[in-house]
Amino acid sequence: MLTDKDRTVRVVTLTTMRRQGVPVPAGALAEWLTTERDVAAVKVLLDAIGAEVTDGSTAALVGVVTESGYPESNRLAALAIVDQRWKGAAGSRLVALGKRLEQGAVLADLVVRLGRRDGVDPGGLLERGLGSSEGAVRAAAITALARRGSDRLAARLSRLLETSLPGFVGRRPRRRHD
Repeated sequence: MLTDKDRTVRVVTLTTMRRQGVPVPAGALAEWLTTERDVAAVKVLLDAIGAEVTDGSTAALVGVVTESGYPESNRLAALAIVDQRWKGAAGSRLVALGKRLEQGAVLADLVVRLGRRDGVDPGGLLERGLGSSEGAVRAAAITALARRGSDRLAARLSRLLETSLPGFVGRRPRRRHD
């Protein structure tokens, strides 16, 4: 039933199997996930794969995070699961994962998560985020660097603002006279 051509049948079967505690073959889920792009179906698959903590399930989740063809909400959900799995020193894998992502909401979320990891060297990913073409990534990088107490943040922000708003940095705002 998990290989039925009808997506609805597959999703209902998987949901029923999980609810009844029937073991679900992880390989079948991972294979299905590689071809599925429907938001609701991928969410059900992520929930099932997320409950299975194996190297294979983690690899499947990373595949969702890095593949821009998946809906953004599913990519963010997969990233949240991966973030929970990669604790301690394994958190450094987030840096490598971040380097594989395109500019956008998923990278911004990863940068925020990385900024919360005190024991993980961000490998320059946070600083590179300041120069991102995406405002969400820049904002996430500023937040992450501020949280970490970066001494280079003020200088980088000053340069960034000077580039974006020439002649504005260092000036006092004019007072309006009514």
